[in-house]
Amino acid sequence: MKILLCIPALLLLFSCGQAKKSGIKEPSADSSRMIDYKLSTYKLFLGQDQDSIRKIFDFRNDYLRDDGIINDTGITHYMTVSEDVLQLKDEDPFFQPSEFLPALFFTTDHKKMTEFNCSIIATTGSHTQARIMEFLKSIEPLFQQLRSEKNKTELATTYMLNIDTTNHIEYFSLDTTDRTTDILFNYIKKTRLE
Repeated sequence: MKILLCIPALLLLFSCGQAKKSGIKEPSADSSRMIDYKLSTYKLFLGQDQDSIRKIFDFRNDYLRDDGIINDTGITHYMTVSEDVLQLKDEDPFFQPSEFLPALFFTTDHKKMTEFNCSIIATTGSHTQARIMEFLKSIEPLFQQLRSEKNKTELATTYMLNIDTTNHIEYFSLDTTDRTTDILFNYIKKTRLE
């Protein structure tokens, strides 16, 4: 008789343990929500809860976008510059290797990520396609989409690479406006407004 009374208690304990294990919920079967930045390491996705993002990396409010004002819209902007420093190398003996730091920005709406942005400013020495390709090769480990030669070539040629998704906007861009020796790289993924 005691065994029969213990079975429901054991089932309840087992189900509670299973709920705790899940921790970070990944999107179910909707890979279009995944963020391409360090995908295999971070596994970030649109709609992810900001508390689970804090377990992945440290961030703080982006006061340049929020002006430090707390409002009740539920929309908050965050940033981090705690990523690893990367280096742009070149076979040219006269080119000095330059270091650059990815800056990550994301926006939440009611604590769920709706937009992600990775920005990098790197000294490339010039804006030739060969120099831009060297830069793209150096950041290739961070983005699966840039492992494709076709995608790198399109980005180096047109300065824009759009990734076609139904419910999200995802693109890479390069900006050389008012820059002579450096380049601004951006990767953005956000929820498409309906």
